[in-house]
Amino acid sequence: MFQPGHLHCASRGHGQRFDLHLRYSLRDEVENGRWVDFDLRGSIAGRPFHERFELPRELACNFASAAMRVASKHGLRLPAGTMLFLRDDYEAMFCDLRRRLKIRPGEPLDLQRLADLTPAQPRCAVAESIIRH
Repeated sequence: MFQPGHLHCASRGHGQRFDLHLRYSLRDEVENGRWVDFDLRGSIAGRPFHERFELPRELACNFASAAMRVASKHGLRLPAGTMLFLRDDYEAMFCDLRRRLKIRPGEPLDLQRLADLTPAQPRCAVAESIIRH
């Protein structure tokens, strides 16, 4: 279920049980531009967890990959295609982020800014792992 600023997803039926809440908000930094703060909490197989991460504007639309990495770190193991039931909610969140961040289709990425975010700014481990691969 999606509401602007919050995505909730829970397991349906068989397989590993999970209940996840992904909340997000935007912030502006004078030196580093616009960022999105994410707060992921919930439970996986009955074990609660809570983790925060942030992504720069240029990587914010890749939120699903970043959130799945965090959830996997806490034990989420899903077969390929399992999350397809979230497609409509994912699309709504993606559109909300694009609208809030004023990202236009086809807008080029500032590769220099992405390069500037790596090792010198280790506060964004998720962004670093995306940039490196």
